[in-house]
Amino acid sequence: MNSKNISIRWTTLITLAIALVFFFGARTEPAQAYEDPNEKPLPMVGLAKGQTARLNMVNFGDPNVEPCEVQMVFYDSQGKELASDIQKLDPGMATFLDLSYAAIGNPNLRVQFRAWVKVVGDPTLCLASLEVFDEETGRTMVFIGDPNQ
Repeated sequence: MNSKNISIRWTTLITLAIALVFFFGARTEPAQAYEDPNEKPLPMVGLAKGQTARLNMVNFGDPNVEPCEVQMVFYDSQGKELASDIQKLDPGMATFLDLSYAAIGNPNLRVQFRAWVKVVGDPTLCLASLEVFDEETGRTMVFIGDPNQ
């Protein structure tokens, strides 16, 4: 086989590979938006020994508006509830829910979890954030703000 035939075969193979990538890439479905505007799921995050995750909620609404109820939950990677709390927040008030690595009781070096919040009332008045901090220094290692704000 001469070098011209090899070159043609390689060019054809590369062109076919690129065409397949574009064909299958174009067929992927876009991510679906979360349908309930009162629910705010947060992404998976890792937690290691000596760290604590804190889910924060603040009601920054008008003081003349009714309080809102917030439900906060931490789940592991299998969907098992790790911690939860329900609070009524008056305008201007904040609350949080902590999840420490030690409280999970997992012998692995690192565990994955996700947070979820639901606002009963006007969801535009409450802001959620998630942080992971070092228990010894208090230094924040990860911060995730509300992607909808």
